[in-house]
Parts: sequence; C-alpha cells; structure tokens
Amino acid sequence: MFIDLKTLRPVTVLPEIVAAYAQGDPVETAPRNDPLPSSEPPESAFALRRRVEWRDIDAAGHVNNAIYAHFAEDCGLQAQQAYGWPVTRLDETGCRIVAARQRIEYKSPARLNDELAITTWLSHVEPTSMLRHYLIRRGSDGQLLTQIRTIYRWVDAQTYAPVDIPQVYRDDLAANTAHG
Repeated sequence: MFIDLKTLRPVTVLPEIVAAYAQGDPVETAPRNDPLPSSEPPESAFALRRRVEWRDIDAAGHVNNAIYAHFAEDCGLQAQQAYGWPVTRLDETGCRIVAARQRIEYKSPARLNDELAITTWLSHVEPTSMLRHYLIRRGSDGQLLTQIRTIYRWVDAQTYAPVDIPQVYRDDLAANTAHG
C-alpha cells in the first residue's frame, strides 16, 4: 500500500510505478470490490483495549496497515472465547472458521503508545458464513481509525468443504450478533 507522507493516508499507485513493474506487459485494472454490508453494533458488542507497541509501527511512524488485521483477528478470537467458544471447543466440532474475504478501510493513523478501543460483532449469519465487523478507535478521543469487515466461512477441518454453522454456536453468540 502506498501512503502520502504528508497526510499519512492511502493513495493510488502512480501509473509510472505500475508501468515500471509491468515491464511493457499490458496491465489490467482490477475491478472495484463491492463494499461489504455495514451494521450497527449491538449493545453487547465485544470490546477490548490495547496499546500500540513499537513492533506495530512502520517506517512512516504509524501502525502498519497489515497490523490492523492482526488486531482484528485477536479481538475476534477473544470475543469468541468470551462467548464460550475457545479454539479448543471449535476443534471439538471438527470444523474451522476461515476468512473468505476482508475489507479494510483506513481512516486515520494510530501512533506509538496510542490506546486503541477495538469493538467487534457479528451480522449477516448465513447457513455456512457470517460477517464479523471491527471498529478500531483511538481511546483518547474516540476517533475512528480503521473499519474492518470480514466474511468467515465454517468448513470441515479435514476437507475444507463448507459446513453449516452449529445452532449452539449461533445461540451462544446471539448477544454479539446484530439482527435486522
């Protein structure tokens, strides 16, 4: 990802850089992704706080964009555990939950020692998939830094074929799920 060093916001890769890497080969423009659906968090959305550490920072002096995905994954695992589904229980089902698609929207940078408030909840729970939302805000002023939406699929641990999400999982995470 390229960023503007003055604004620290993502920018489109310059055509001359694309041309240099293409080395004369034709370049297809990737189609724009349709946005994943939005949802308002339920009152009982899971939240945690974490401080930005030195290892999270990139050369531009802010949280590396890829690190936000790690923050989200950790928050999602902690949420699942808080609702009674640690990884060991998931293993007992013979299933895995795999990320099928992720959309990350970077709004503003986080810097070293910022405290982050990370909130997550589920929505759009289908037979074999669910959408998990994440909001990452700066704790001191509540400014939205990053918004992430990830489609997760339930699959058989051996074959990776899609499987239905167990009703007991749906029931246990109902309080962390936005409906409607």
